[in-house]
Amino acid sequence: MKDVWKHLYGVTGASQNFNSGPFGVGNHGSKVYTVPYKELSAIVSDTPFIDYKTLSKDLVIKYLLDHQRVVERVMESYSIIPFKFGSLAHNKEEVEKILARGYTLFKSLVPWVRERVEFELVARWDGEKVFKSLYKEESEIRSLQEMLGRKSETDALFEKIRLGKLVR
Repeated sequence: MKDVWKHLYGVTGASQNFNSGPFGVGNHGSKVYTVPYKELSAIVSDTPFIDYKTLSKDLVIKYLLDHQRVVERVMESYSIIPFKFGSLAHNKEEVEKILARGYTLFKSLVPWVRERVEFELVARWDGEKVFKSLYKEESEIRSLQEMLGRKSETDALFEKIRLGKLVR
C-alpha cells in the first residue's frame, strides 16, 4: 500500500498486543491490530489516505460498515471507546502520541464504557409527506407558500429564505 496511514477504530483498556488479528479485517481488507501504550491500546488497521468526501455514497457506507464491524467485534471481548469513523493517523508514532495526549481521559472512560451498549439509529423520511403535513398543519407556512406562488422568482427571495427557516 502506498503511503500507509492508520485507520483508528477506538481505544481499549487492554494493553496486550493483539497483532494475531482476532478482530478480523478492516477497511481495504487490512488486518486489524493494536498499538499499545501503557495500559491502553488503540485498535487500528493500515489504509491508504482516504478523503471520504470525495467517495461515492455507496463506498462510504461500505467503509462505515467495515468500521462498525470491527468496533462490534472488539466489544465482544473488551470495552472500547470508539473513534469517529474516518479518524486517521499518519503512522504508529502518531497513534502513540494520541494515546499519550489522551491517556488520562481514556483511562477514566474505560471503566465507564464497560457497562454501556452502543445503538445506531438510521432514520428515513418521506419528504413529500412531511412537507404536505407541514403545509396542512402550519398556517404561517401555508400562507407564505401561497404568497410565493404569486410573486416572481426575483421578488420572492427573502420569503423563500423565511420559508426555509420556518420549515427547518
